Amino acid sequence: MSEEATRYDASNIQVLEGWEAIRKRPGMYVGSTGERGLRQMVFEVAGRAVNEVLAGRGASVGITLTPDGSVCVADDGPGIAIDETGAAGSSGLEALLTQVQAGVGTGGRHDVELGFCGVGPAVVNALSQRMTAEVRRGGVRWVQEYARGAAATLLTEAGTATGSGTTIAFWPDADIFGTLELSFDGLVERFRELAFLNQGLAISLTDLRRPGESRSVRFRFPDGTQDFVTFLDAHPATSAPMDTIAFEHEDPRMAGMMEVAFRWCTCPEKRVRSFANSRPTVGGTHAVGFRAGLTAAGTTYARGNRGC
Repeated sequence: MSEEATRYDASNIQVLEGWEAIRKRPGMYVGSTGERGLRQMVFEVAGRAVNEVLAGRGASVGITLTPDGSVCVADDGPGIAIDETGAAGSSGLEALLTQVQAGVGTGGRHDVELGFCGVGPAVVNALSQRMTAEVRRGGVRWVQEYARGAAATLLTEAGTATGSGTTIAFWPDADIFGTLELSFDGLVERFRELAFLNQGLAISLTDLRRPGESRSVRFRFPDGTQDFVTFLDAHPATSAPMDTIAFEHEDPRMAGMMEVAFRWCTCPEKRVRSFANSRPTVGGTHAVGFRAGLTAAGTTYARGNRGC
């Protein structure tokens, strides 16, 4: 090959920024351009709403799959800030939906991470042919539309509002994704799991995509992880289930809290689930440490009570 054909220097490097980079390599941000990637899009938008509830600023989150192919995520929090930020005079809302990682999370240690990398709703905007946002704040209703990562309209006052909250709807881009069909059951499983892990969180999922075949579920578990253990152990048993042992411990060394719930059962195989910030961990030190501690405690008790 000629020297010209094999030459590689700075001129060969293509710099992509903002929504252009996201649309060029969508898998880096949502993990897939298939159905799994669509689910991550839902989780990125829902994660912000869930964190509002966990921070005590809201009470519930609702996700709706609509007949026109959009996904609508609504919460009853205070509403995303609509005043200007330092970013070219854009509103807090526009910054959140157009700048990657702008304002993602509440900054609290209990923030959940539902998305692929916790990159936030700006990525969803970039991978959607259309996105709409409605903010109900201070008795005023504000609306704005976006298209493929950029604002398509100005933030506009659209009348009075009863209550407060934010509603974000998005239409995944068919030019990006190979399928636009979301699995209702797949979303149910993850949102039910999320409600188990965050005691008292109320979250609903409604499917209106097919006329006459609508379905809806609502999750809220007052006992949190204890309810999760009961769910995992829900199988035909020959005897009454054992009591669930549950405890939580806050450790300043990790600036967080550990929550554990378990029970002995007669099932033929163990069912162990571990999470960090509500994100599943496959094995890892959480599960390994729990098994080691449980084994040590059982061994110590047995050795100390040989005569019983």
